[in-house]
Amino acid sequence: MTNDLRYRPKYTWMRTWPGECGLNGKLLDDFVCIVEGEIVGRISAQETGPMRSTYKWDAGHSKRIKVKLLPQGGYADDARSAARLVEEHYDLERDAAGWPPVTDFRKAA
Repeated sequence: MTNDLRYRPKYTWMRTWPGECGLNGKLLDDFVCIVEGEIVGRISAQETGPMRSTYKWDAGHSKRIKVKLLPQGGYADDARSAARLVEEHYDLERDAAGWPPVTDFRKAA
């Protein structure tokens, strides 16, 4: 996995647990991806364990898209790389389901 800090997420990302703190006392690095008012994925910093200092990404959360593509999750070196993987997965699901690409990327949740 390359460290792609230049990637700019194209969909809306919001904190999963606003105001909640992690083991280090800082706000949780845990975010959901929202497209057209629906949560379609999530990323979260791993604070402990063997994957500490990486970001877990999970995709395939759309209830409207019935196509499931694998893998639906994994780990990335940083938050932007994890966000890119969630967004790319969602775009692939839309394409596989025959849906058009999202045109209004920053539509409010």
